[in-house]
Order: sequence, then C-alpha cells, then structure tokens
Amino acid sequence: ATGTRSVAPPPYLSAGTMRGSCALLLAACGCSCGWTVPPTTARPAPQLLPPVPSGAVPTAVRCFRARSRPVVAAAPTGDKTPRAAGKDKRAARPPSGEAESEPDPVDAATAERPAHDEPCNVVLTHTNTDFDSLAGAVALAKLWSFERPELPTHVVLPRGVNPLVARFIAYHKHLLPLRGFQTINPSDLHAVGVVDTQSRERLGPAEAWLAHASHVAVYDHHLDASGDISPDELILEPVGSATTVLVERLRRHIEASQIERGSQIEQGSQIEQGGAREAGGTETDVSRESSPTLKEKHASGEAAPALQEKATSGPALQENTGGPVRWHGGLLTLSQAEATLFALGIRADTGALSYADTTPRDGHALVWLMERGASQHAIAEFGHTRLSAAQRDVLSHALFTTSRSVHEGLKLGTVHLDSGRGFMGGMAAVAEELISLMGLDVVLMAVTHQNTKDQVFISLIGRASVRAKTVDLNAVMRHWSGGGHPAAAAASFRLQSKGDDAIAEARAALEEAHGIVLSQVPKQVTAADLMTTRVFACSPDETMDDARAFMLRVDRKAAPVVDGGGKLLGMLKYRDVMKAAQAAKGSQLVKGWMRRDTLTVPPDTPLDELEEILLEQSTGRLPVVSEDGRLLGLVTRTDVLRQRKLYSE
Repeated sequence: ATGTRSVAPPPYLSAGTMRGSCALLLAACGCSCGWTVPPTTARPAPQLLPPVPSGAVPTAVRCFRARSRPVVAAAPTGDKTPRAAGKDKRAARPPSGEAESEPDPVDAATAERPAHDEPCNVVLTHTNTDFDSLAGAVALAKLWSFERPELPTHVVLPRGVNPLVARFIAYHKHLLPLRGFQTINPSDLHAVGVVDTQSRERLGPAEAWLAHASHVAVYDHHLDASGDISPDELILEPVGSATTVLVERLRRHIEASQIERGSQIEQGSQIEQGGAREAGGTETDVSRESSPTLKEKHASGEAAPALQEKATSGPALQENTGGPVRWHGGLLTLSQAEATLFALGIRADTGALSYADTTPRDGHALVWLMERGASQHAIAEFGHTRLSAAQRDVLSHALFTTSRSVHEGLKLGTVHLDSGRGFMGGMAAVAEELISLMGLDVVLMAVTHQNTKDQVFISLIGRASVRAKTVDLNAVMRHWSGGGHPAAAAASFRLQSKGDDAIAEARAALEEAHGIVLSQVPKQVTAADLMTTRVFACSPDETMDDARAFMLRVDRKAAPVVDGGGKLLGMLKYRDVMKAAQAAKGSQLVKGWMRRDTLTVPPDTPLDELEEILLEQSTGRLPVVSEDGRLLGLVTRTDVLRQRKLYSE
C-alpha cells in the first residue's frame, strides 16, 4: 500500500468491515514498518471485527498514513552542504510523536527509531539499465550485505530497462534484492552505491538521493568518462565490464571464508581425533600427520573443488524477499541465479569476450562464475536479442531508408525513424541488427516520439564495428549529454520544436553527429604506404632448379620475375618449380614457366580496395608497379594485418 490509489468501498460494506479488512491485510503480509495488529483482532473473520469508535484511528490506518507520507527533502541548515547535512541528519531528527515499536537489541543501527522508518543502503543502476549495470548492482548489494550487515541493501533501477534485462527480471525478480523507486524514502538512506556510470544525469530521478547519503561509492570501468559525482569511494578499473570488478571482490571474500571455514573443520577434526586417542584409541593416523595443511592445499589449488562443493550445497535458488542477503553458517556463497546474472553482465559489456577493451581479468571472472554454477542454458535463453514484432517492423523500414556513404574506406549509415506518440524501447537492438545486416562499420539512428503534451523527444543511438577503431561514439554522444562506450553509445533529449520543425531539428542533430564521426576518421593509407620495398625477384633467364633453390634460401612461396631494368614480367610460384622438378624439367628457363597474367595495382590504391582485391582474388601478394611497369614493391596479407593492428606482434 503506497497511498497512490483510492478505491471506494461497495455500499454493502460498512466502514468497520473495511477497517477490519485493512487490519487483516496488514497482519497477513507482515508489514515491515513495525506496527502490529492487536492480538485479539489479528486474524478473525472481517465481519467479526468490532466497529471502530468514532474519532479513533485504528492501528492499521495509522500505519498506512505513516508509510505514505509525502517525501520532502530537508533543507540544509547553517553552513552545512546537503551532503554534510545528510551525514548527521539522524542525530538531529526529532523523535516521532507516535508510539514506537520495541527496539531490536541485535541491530544497534535501528534502535530507538520511529517504527515506520526503514534505514537502508541502496545501490543504483543507470537509467535504461543493461545487464552489466544490473549485475554489478546486485553484486555490490551482496558485497555490502557482507561488509555492511547492520542495514539491508536494496537495488533500485531509477528509470527504464533494456528489453533483454526486463525479460530476465520478469523471471528472476523474486531472487534479486530489487526495490521500487517509490518505496524508498531518501531520508532513510545511509550508503548509496552507483554502478557502471559516473554521471549524475544517468541516475535520472535518483540523482537527488546522493545528497541524503552519508557515504557514496562509485564502481565503474569507463576510464575516459568525465564524471560529475563526488564520491567518498571511487573504484575505477581498466576492465571490459564493471561486473568484473565486483566479482573479483566477491571471489576474494568467498575464498577467504572457505579457507577459514576449512581451517575450523580441520582443527575440529584434529581435536576430535586427539580426544579419541586420549580415550584409549591405539591407532594413529599417520597420513594426516604427513599430509599438507588445508591452506597449503588451497595454495596449490587442491582444496578448491571440495570447498566449492560444500559452499554450493543446498538449494540452487533461494528467494530474496527484498531484505538483506544473509550468509548461512558464516560462509559467503553464490546462488546459481546470481552467478548466471553476473556472467550475463560480463558477456554483455565485453561482447562475449570479443570487444577490443576486453581484458584477461574479464575472462578469469567469467570462467570462475562458470565454475560456480552459472547456467549456460539460462545464458543462451536470456543473453541473446529477440526482436519483437514491432522491432522487426522498424528494422524492415530502416533497411530501406538508411542512407549509406563511404568515407576513407569506412562504411557509414544514418537513418531517422519516427515512432509517433509514445516511446518505443529496444531501438538499440534494432541498430545492432542493422549494422550487421547492411555490413556497415558505423550506424547512427535517430528515433523521435511525442508525449501526451505533444513534446517531441529524440533518442540518438550509435553503433560501430571493430573496423572503426578511430571512431569514439562516446565522445560523439557527449555533445548531447549522452554517453556509453566508444563502440556503443546513446543520448536522449527533448527537441525545442514541434511538428515538421521538430523532424527537421532531429535530422539536423543526426547530421551533426554524422559530421563528428567523419571528423574522427583519418585519411586512408595507400599501397605506397603499406608495400614492402625489399623484394626478392627472379630473372627470366634462370633455370627452374636455380629458382627453386633461391626460394628455399629466402623462404618465399612466390617471387616476381623482372628484367634487367626492373620491369615486372610475371610471377613464379613455388608449386611451379616443384612441378618442374618432379617432371625432370629443372633445366628449363623461368620465362617458360612464369605466370604473365599477373594482377598489379598502382601506388595510390587505398587500403579498402587492396583488401577487397586480396579477398576476392584469394591472392597473398599484390605487386605495386609504376606507370611504366617498373616493380616498386609488394603488398602482402601481413602488411594489411599490420595496418589493421589486429595483433601486437
């Protein structure tokens, strides 16, 4: 009950019956605010409850009013900043005038507080939550429930969810520590965690919560992002996924608790055996005395499987009712659903370990999660995009309306789509399908929609392939206060115009983004820049045996044939000289065996054309010749690979 909806009672129900039903509902759901229904009226039938005297407010109604009070941010007093006021606001809060529940002697942080207060820690994802943000937030909530056990830690999604993530949540919401944004009172916040962003704007309406927190922590992996959050704790790591950072911390805690638990078990076993010997036992366990200790086994990796089996025993899924994560027997464990979610987060932001910014740490974290029980079936079910019927219609329209261009060998596509009234989600998935189906290197998509006030909003979405190494879409979208990754970024904002003028304004923004991308693309290299000028060539008057010996000596599978003036006459391949040797024709001259129909290129041939020729002709080398036919050099597969910088060697 949040007080946001009012329902008139049917005429045949009295006010007393309605109040009784409210009390029954409160008792059945176990309200966490602290109010309780009197024992005499806890669970009788509604019609047996006595009517409430005039002027009296029943307990359940008081609880409802207290919980649905309006949330008003306290104004700072004195010289304190909002953050400073939030740090000691609990000491200055006046006691409530209503009755209080019994304080919990175990939890000192919640003692002597109004019963309807719910002090807690919160971990925030960014708006339009993706898998990396959700997985990192759940991992941090689990970590804080171990490091900060005095208060529950909830995960809040401020605004908008990726369609893939929404589908996962629909199946797993009861297993995750999720809370709705409207159910959190900012005055109850203690620590606030932010995952996968450093920007206040990407927190949406939850941005105001930062001023109420006594501790703000930010976990991110975008090293080049400029953040405007001033956290008390900033963890910024050069990895491909923010989830990786938190999984590494969870792993350290889990392995440490396993070692400690194993040592306690070993000590207990030794004490038990010692007691048995003192009681008259005659046998001595020689193997135990000579065997390595548990810590030594862990250092060598022998103890991990047994400890893991103990740690993961029990039910695979444990329902989380929104409270803190608890550790059974003091041993920190991961459920199979949690390991699967964390694996989905790492896979999503690293492209299943295929993106350029993926690191070995991401791979190690993903392998460890698989060892902890991450479900490959669930990853296959929830980790791949499934376009809805509406998305397929948009994609079909975009395939026919996308404008294509080529700039310095880079294939770019731009498209504007208007969804009419109402926001249409999942357009990022459409952009990813579009760049793949059309074979583009960069795609820029502008999607406009109107709200009920006829205000026009635009979503700029950019995607880039691995070939667009110099394109930084994150920098492009920062012009409209957006962001993301160099290969995937977006921005959303409201247009100043309406109607046809708004469409023109949207297209102008799309053209501006296109121009920024073009400015990031450097001039393309040519054959003259790439070619190898040190060329091993044969003479047309050499014998085939001499040519074979020459190729073996210089370790080449082919050699150009040139005359005394350096003019290219043809190409000779190693299989030609081998065929001559097998046919006992090694004494014949090269000019009788060489291939005269050789494909050549001029020195100003750009890289994209060179690649196309190498692929289509299935040749390993292209002779570069001048206008008069002189051999200038060779462009090989190795030269192209070196230019693409696919390998560090």
